[in-house]
Order: sequence, then structure tokens, then C-alpha cells
Amino acid sequence: MTIPVSLKRRLVTNPSDRDAVEQSYPDLIARSDPDDIERMAARQMVVRADTQFRARYVIGLCGRLREGARRRRTAYVRTASARAVDVAGQRVLFANDDVQSRAFFDRLMDGDRIHEPGVVKYLCHRLGPDRLFVDVGAHIGYLSCVAAALGASVVALEIQKSLVPLIERNALLNNQHRVHALNAAAGDHDGLTAIMRYDASLGAQTLAQMKNEQSFTADLLSRNADWVPILRLDTLFADRNEVPDVIKIDVEGAELQVLSGAVRLLGNGHTRFVVEYHVSLLSRFDRGGPGLFDLFPESAWKAYHLEDHGMVPLSREELGRLIDPRTQANTNPSLVFEPTAQTRSS
Repeated sequence: MTIPVSLKRRLVTNPSDRDAVEQSYPDLIARSDPDDIERMAARQMVVRADTQFRARYVIGLCGRLREGARRRRTAYVRTASARAVDVAGQRVLFANDDVQSRAFFDRLMDGDRIHEPGVVKYLCHRLGPDRLFVDVGAHIGYLSCVAAALGASVVALEIQKSLVPLIERNALLNNQHRVHALNAAAGDHDGLTAIMRYDASLGAQTLAQMKNEQSFTADLLSRNADWVPILRLDTLFADRNEVPDVIKIDVEGAELQVLSGAVRLLGNGHTRFVVEYHVSLLSRFDRGGPGLFDLFPESAWKAYHLEDHGMVPLSREELGRLIDPRTQANTNPSLVFEPTAQTRSS
């Protein structure tokens, strides 16, 4: 029986202990495969007659879970071709038979090249079972599926409605059931935001959030816009016991807005941030809010430049030069911010 690592310490090996086993059912149902739960319930039903009703209920629930998984696979896992990526000794598959996926692979993963090798190496170092990865700007779910292959649970936010089924299809293609795709945007407030109904692209933006967008008037009567929830990350994870281990942000210039909506997460002393910082696009969203140095003060955070070969520590002066729009206008460096040991202990 495959049981999540965090449950091994809690499960009772003697199934005749009815109370202990039944207390384990909620966690098992939430975090284990239906077949494993069913075998445990069946064993419990054989050992004790007074647990038969509860065990039958659990077994019936597992049947419904399996049928739901089958229907999801039927709906999403249809692909004529797939692209394989090797991550930490595991092969991760991505469907490659639709326009959006082909555009992604043709532009960013030509030949045997791995997209964002530095980010992938970082995730391999920081993620594993019982870890939580948040993928803000997930596109087709490339990094979401990489993180899931490492054993992490994933919350993937994507504003383009047509890309969400692709995230789910890629996750199911790899039998990854802990990838949760949300058609939503992250920002500095809660509400609704608009995105034009263009063909899905590698760099679509929430036009309604732009500072000086004159070409598009956003209202709910529009025939040419999709409206999606916009949420602060603090709202998304409010009142939850789970704390993200790594949050990756790639939102085509709206990075500061997303970070401004994560004040509580920034202060928890645990979460690490991987930020693709689009220097040339920041001005499209800037409304005079906190800057990068305000959000990641030197006293609480270590900054790194994530290059293909690994992490390069950055002083504040080096970070300032790397994101200076006067000299780096056409760059989008991948930055990592990790809380200092003092922050983690406080």
C-alpha cells in the first residue's frame, strides 16, 4: 500500500483498533490513491464486524473516485504526440498536438533543450513529497508537472481559459493527481479582471489591470473579454494550514502587483519566491506601489540570480544593476528570494 510520508507516522498497523483507523480515514481519503484506501477499508471490514458499515461507505466512495478519475482521463488525455522531459531521473510527458503547446515547444524547447534549466534545478533542490508549489502564470503547466514529478502538490494559476484544460491534460498524462489548475489571476486586490479573447499566447496579460490601457474598455457587457477572478495570494491561502514552500511568479510585468498581494506569505519566514522579473514590462502596471527592495528587504531576504548552471548570490547593488530599466530594459532575469535564517526562526 502506498501511503503518503506524513501519514506513515499516524497509521496504526493493527486494523483491529477501530477508533485509530477510522480517525485515519479522512487523511487517507484526501491524500491516498483510491485502491489503497479500498484495501485498507476491506481489511478493516474483515477484522471487525462492527466496522462494516463505515468500511462499505469508504469502499463505495473509492469507486466513485475511480470513476471520476476515469471520466477525467477520457475528457482530457487525448493526444496524438507527446514531448518528453527528463527531470531528476523521471520522464515527464507533455502533449504536443495543439497549437498552444507546439508554440511553446517550438519557441522555448527546440531540440533537446530544457526550458528554464536553472528553475528546474532549483525546484529539484527545494521540492519533494509533502511540499507545496504555487505556479503563478502556469501556461501549459510545464513547471507544474515538473514540480508534481518531484512529489510536490501544485496550485497552478493561469488567466487564459483555454490553457487550463492543457494543464489538466498534461497532469493526467503523467498520472499526477495533485496538480490543481485554477483559471484565475493573482494580484494586489480581490475581484474580477479581464483578458481579451485572443488566441492563447506565451505572454497574455490582464489588460484591465494595466496603468494606461486605452485600447480596451473593460466591462462585464463585453463580448470580447473573458472575466476571471483576481485574488491576492494571501486570500487564496488564508486560514489554511498548508504554507507554500515555493511560489513561482511569471506574469509578464505584473510581478509587483502579485507580490503586493502576498504580504502575509512574505512574512511567514518559510516561503521562497522565484520571480521572472520583466524589466521592460513593469511600467505597464506600475501604480506607485512597493518596489522590489521594499518587498524583499535585505535584513530578511537573500537574493539570487537563477542562471542555467545554478544560483548566483546577489548583493543589493548587483540586484539593482540587474533590474535597472535604463540599462537592462530588454531583460527578464529569474530571481530567487529566500528568507534568511533569522527570518525563518522568528
